[in-house]
Amino acid sequence: MTLLDAASGLAVLPSAPSCWYDPDHCPASMPWKERQMNGCFTFEMCCIFDGYLGERCWDTASVFTFERCCALAADSDNQRHIPYWHSKQVLIKLQDDFATFKEGGQTLRLHQDVPGTFEGEWQIYEPQRVPLVLWESGYLMMRWMENKAIAAGGLRDQRVLELGAGIGLAAITAALGGAHVLATDGSGDAVQLMKRNIQANLDREQATRIRPIRLDWTTIIVQGADMEPGPKKEAAMRRLMEAGVSGPFDIVVCAALGYVQIQVFHALLGILDLVTNKETIVFWGAGKDSTINLNKSWNRDEMSVEMDKAFMILSEAGSNRPAHLNLYELRRRATWEGAPVFRIQNARSLASEAGNAVPQIAYRRCMWLHKFFIVGPSVRIHKSQGSGEVTC
Repeated sequence: MTLLDAASGLAVLPSAPSCWYDPDHCPASMPWKERQMNGCFTFEMCCIFDGYLGERCWDTASVFTFERCCALAADSDNQRHIPYWHSKQVLIKLQDDFATFKEGGQTLRLHQDVPGTFEGEWQIYEPQRVPLVLWESGYLMMRWMENKAIAAGGLRDQRVLELGAGIGLAAITAALGGAHVLATDGSGDAVQLMKRNIQANLDREQATRIRPIRLDWTTIIVQGADMEPGPKKEAAMRRLMEAGVSGPFDIVVCAALGYVQIQVFHALLGILDLVTNKETIVFWGAGKDSTINLNKSWNRDEMSVEMDKAFMILSEAGSNRPAHLNLYELRRRATWEGAPVFRIQNARSLASEAGNAVPQIAYRRCMWLHKFFIVGPSVRIHKSQGSGEVTC
């Protein structure tokens, strides 16, 4: 089962021979030329650094080509190599039904900003580098949106906002599908990469349908300001419009925003409050188990509690998705009173509300563990008064 089974239902691998090393048919003793003609290679060896170090892998007369073997395709399992920490360029092969939207070929070529050294595998996890690389959630989001565009009605003429757009793959896909896209990221370097990728993959008319801008949520949602909730929300809306974002949108895309710190999450929730209405669809992805769907689980953290208050789940990627990835289609709840940053007067009150909620969550977790004897029947559950701590 591949990453894309949940998003597209495609489980059939290519009928052509596998590109990569098979110890049963490619023993280590096999001469290099014979290895080349039989496709006995590894992804890391042949696709590294845009192929420059692996150029001996490719033979123009062979079925094994750089584009076929190194591209991310719906019928391959190359997604298991994401993130491509070693490659300054990522190739994405579009599905046949979607490729008709793109002139000049079926493959997207996206530039990344990677260190270009063997130590780069670790450096890409540095906070300032995270938006400059394609991650699994972003790729899965792109495939889901590709299928939405193929479906009747699709994305055509929809107003789409992407928060945390990174190198721009999902945004470019939406623009190819006919949507009018505002692609935002808090990283100025990511915005520059988006502009480069838009120019490399879209024709002039398509490029007019996508606008990349830098958007820092924490400068729009000023937490701690001692203002009444109403004026605070109006001021945030004014700052958002001055930044070039005017909602509500038909679709809001959040491919992998489940990692942010709690204060930044509250700013994000404030942005979602300002750009959505009861008709808006939110595509929400996260690269970890504990994300929004935890209303079905005992392990609910503050982020999942607030997201569950705000949005209801319309559909999800499915039970066959990888365990570490979630992707949901959401809609705003009619009962949502708005983001806490607009309902609570100051940051101290917000912290107090969070402090009251989290111990209750931890207490329920202890009760669940105690019930099923995971921690043993003799363990006492204790809630410290005033400290907000709960221990099992």
